[in-house]
Amino acid sequence: MIYTSFMSPWGKIKVIRSALGLVSLSFENFSSHNAKGEAIEQRDGDDLLLLAKEQILEYASGKRKSFSLTLDLSSGSEFQKLAWGEMTKIPFGTTSTYGALAKACGSPKGARAMGGAANRNPLPLIIPCHRVMGKNGQLTGFALGLRLKTELLTHEGVLLH
Repeated sequence: MIYTSFMSPWGKIKVIRSALGLVSLSFENFSSHNAKGEAIEQRDGDDLLLLAKEQILEYASGKRKSFSLTLDLSSGSEFQKLAWGEMTKIPFGTTSTYGALAKACGSPKGARAMGGAANRNPLPLIIPCHRVMGKNGQLTGFALGLRLKTELLTHEGVLLH
């Protein structure tokens, strides 16, 4: 596993990749180990990590509305992978609800499970879980905090009530 880190308008971002693709994106407080405790090394010249940094900074500057990156989601359950796939279909500047996404995953009563998948999203921003709202468009949970969720939605032009 290798990583790069860089500053963004939302603080320092760290992106980790495996041999298969990007596995993690985190903000601010990070260590030199991944979530499984495996040692990783910094390698700023890696092509995929450079592309991830470039696309994230383009998103931050308003020049990019979606990401085109190779992901390694092998750490997720089958439902989580399905949920994360549905989240990537939510267009820039729009939102969906946990219930609507659960229904799209074939689990009409799975809003809580969708919330759990969003909470365990290893690649926030790239898999835009910040675009998922509670019932009736309520601003609800975000693993990185509601302040950041609000900032990201505002950045995308979403009007919050």
